[in-house]
Amino acid sequence: MGSSWRVVGRVARRSLLRDRWRALLIVVLIGLPVFGITTAALLLETALPTPAERATRTMGRADLRVQPIGDFGRKELSALVPAGSTLEPIWQAGDRVVLAGSRPGVSVSFLDQDGLAAGMLTLMDGRVPAASDEVALSTALAGMSGTGIGGTLQMEQQGSVRVVGLVEDPRNLSRLAVLGEAEQAAAPDLVPEWLVALPSGASVDTVAEDIASAADPGYAGTGQPMFDVVTRAQAGEASDTFVTLVVMLGSLALVESALVAAAAFAVGIRRRQRELGLLGAVGASPRQLAGSVIAEGFAAGLVAAIAGIGLGILLAWLISFRLDDLTGQRTGSLELDPVVLIVAGLVGLAAAVIASSVPAWGAARLPTLVALSGR
Repeated sequence: MGSSWRVVGRVARRSLLRDRWRALLIVVLIGLPVFGITTAALLLETALPTPAERATRTMGRADLRVQPIGDFGRKELSALVPAGSTLEPIWQAGDRVVLAGSRPGVSVSFLDQDGLAAGMLTLMDGRVPAASDEVALSTALAGMSGTGIGGTLQMEQQGSVRVVGLVEDPRNLSRLAVLGEAEQAAAPDLVPEWLVALPSGASVDTVAEDIASAADPGYAGTGQPMFDVVTRAQAGEASDTFVTLVVMLGSLALVESALVAAAAFAVGIRRRQRELGLLGAVGASPRQLAGSVIAEGFAAGLVAAIAGIGLGILLAWLISFRLDDLTGQRTGSLELDPVVLIVAGLVGLAAAVIASSVPAWGAARLPTLVALSGR
């Protein structure tokens, strides 16, 4: 039995090699969607930040990010968190830079780059501001204003400030941003947000629930909360919708390619009709006749899947060097997700096998005498 199936496999291989152009057409039809799925999915996986990166860019090293709803500060928040918690204020607002002929809007942040806010901005050069008249500029703002480290910049609200460093927002490389002295976030006339680091053993979810459920005493009986709170897990939440959509669209493209490939298999069977009749005459069963056609589909699909995945990885790797510029955010090196590669390969292989199945069913039903006659 095994030897007969080996013969069927050799027949399928000879058929592919004998009609190379038809085999190439099938490989291209199946391989192109696999190539597209692989390239697009890998680039999306690389461009989308991981949950850990997303959380760090939102709240640094903190466990919670708390925003007051009203005029509430350290005193009220300290009463809601466990003893030993660390509270660090951050303040973000808008301002304008006075340039020759324009006054572009910029975002101003007061946060501690060496404290809980580490990672929200990246220090690229120089140092962080240590005085109220010192700032660090985003690389985009430095390029627009033509101001580097050691230079001065005129701002509408802060006045003249001295540039001591360059920073980068990994979420938005083109962001026009200014980083000020961290201690200014605790100014008495401000109501800042708070980064909270909990002591070891404290339940993040429980503390977050306690903070979120604390009612504003000024609105007794209404349940108006004092704070809005985000946990690290919530800040890192991400959706795989984009990658799933790419795989679904690629699968639909493979269905259409499989229809054309099925016609190519049917033409191949037409040309091999006499050969199939000879196989039937020497004792090949209908199942084995169908198997010879499906084996062609499997072999062509395997080659198409390997070629599509390989070329997809190559193109994604080449594009990844420019991915930061294309997406406007810091993405890092190309991420090879084995699940994406396996799914893309299996979908392509399945499409090729399905494309060969209908012609194979017709070959199995073809009477031996009719096949030998060539009609």
